[in-house]
Amino acid sequence: MSELELLLTRCVCHVCIATDHKSHDVVPLEKAADDEKVNIIARAQLVKGKKEACRGVIREFEKTELELETNITTAKRQVSQATEQMMGKLRQLEREAISALEKTGVSRIEKLTSVKASVVTLEKQLDQAFEFSNNL
Repeated sequence: MSELELLLTRCVCHVCIATDHKSHDVVPLEKAADDEKVNIIARAQLVKGKKEACRGVIREFEKTELELETNITTAKRQVSQATEQMMGKLRQLEREAISALEKTGVSRIEKLTSVKASVVTLEKQLDQAFEFSNNL
């Protein structure tokens, strides 16, 4: 066999190389390649399994990300709706408070006008009484 057809199973020194591997175990290169091919295929299957596991984890992350985005969108919409409801209620309360203030204002102005008219009438009566007393 030629040197290219054999594979040493362990490293050798330079002296052994010069003596044509006489004291070392050698395996035909094709057999060594076939043996390693089985190991490589087994490791490749292992790597493939790990890759598939990683792909599964990535899909779970992507699914979780989509769910999170959906939940955030839903929560934003709910916050906006709740805010709009609160704002609507606040606007209604504002209208009611303004209406109550206007009614109270009108009522008090009417009372004030009535009391003022009474005071004006009293003033006229006092003025007449004063003039009457001056004319005596």
